[in-house]
Amino acid sequence: MKFKTLVLPFIAGMVFTLAVIAFLSFRPVPKATPENSHVIQGTLDYFSTGDSKSDLYIYLERDEHFYYMNRAVVNGMDPVELTEKYEGKEISLTYVDHWSLMNPNSNIRPVIAFE
Repeated sequence: MKFKTLVLPFIAGMVFTLAVIAFLSFRPVPKATPENSHVIQGTLDYFSTGDSKSDLYIYLERDEHFYYMNRAVVNGMDPVELTEKYEGKEISLTYVDHWSLMNPNSNIRPVIAFE
């Protein structure tokens, strides 16, 4: 009887904790609004696809943040062509504020537009 009164609440608590962690880790990027969107300007270093081959990663000179456009390559954006066109030029990125356990310092920023 003691086993059930001690172990079952513990297991239930662990399941609840894991569910909360999963929710906070994998929550989707919110829709862009004026309140949660920001524009940053910088000099383009290069574009890349990284390991995913479907997302477009954007690197700015002298910027420690990591910018990406989800599924941009699949939708027709070519990182080689974009790098040739914009490398060393000033660009503007519009990104959405998004916090998750996988990105606690907000170093990874989802881009919704660039010019």
